Amino acid sequence: MKPISRLFFLVYLVLAFLLPPRVCQASTDDFSLLMDDDAMSFDSFSAQSGPHRWQLSLAPAYAFLSDSHYDSINFSNGVAFDGSLYYRLNPWWQFGVEGGYSFNHEHSQDLFTIDGYTFTLQDRLDIVHVTPSIEVGSWQKGIKPWRIYANAGAGWYQINEKHDFKLDANQFLFSEQLNDRTDDYLGAQGGVGVECEIYPQGVIGIQMTYRRIFAPGGNLTILAPTLRFSYLY
Repeated sequence: MKPISRLFFLVYLVLAFLLPPRVCQASTDDFSLLMDDDAMSFDSFSAQSGPHRWQLSLAPAYAFLSDSHYDSINFSNGVAFDGSLYYRLNPWWQFGVEGGYSFNHEHSQDLFTIDGYTFTLQDRLDIVHVTPSIEVGSWQKGIKPWRIYANAGAGWYQINEKHDFKLDANQFLFSEQLNDRTDDYLGAQGGVGVECEIYPQGVIGIQMTYRRIFAPGGNLTILAPTLRFSYLY
């Protein structure tokens, strides 16, 4: 190679090292934008973008017992606190676990009254459940990111039933527990809801949940309108 050719070749190497071609810089920027677009299309909008794949939810609810004749007793409606943790597998599907505690289901029966003394038999029902679940629903554009979703699962339900005897006489109250029984059953649930991102990683939604507990002698059905608060991370 001639000296002049060697000089031009060295100059070319130095310039290539110090001043990368504009097209390479543009392609790098375009690649990062494409990566951002892919993340946006995969996980949808701000609350779901980037590494946020987990959804932790807490949900107070009112529990209606539609088939409330458990153990031949007609129990009242109650209050429930539910929670869930889901992992997003793709833009549509999530897999996780749900759990909850339903209480304040009661039934009272006045047996008889003598000289102002009322003898009462009171029954109380508490329900705990843990169910692996799947959830389907993709985020949509709007004033705020939102989505409609549905979930379903089956798992362990535990029912605790207490029988109390009470004597009520004006300012005097006597109570004695007669029985405390706990039973485990298989149960299933399904729910539909809608939720909206109100701030980055914070979501509020409403859900209607249907639960069925397969108890011998009569299944127990719970219908629970729920307010769901979620954190995405």
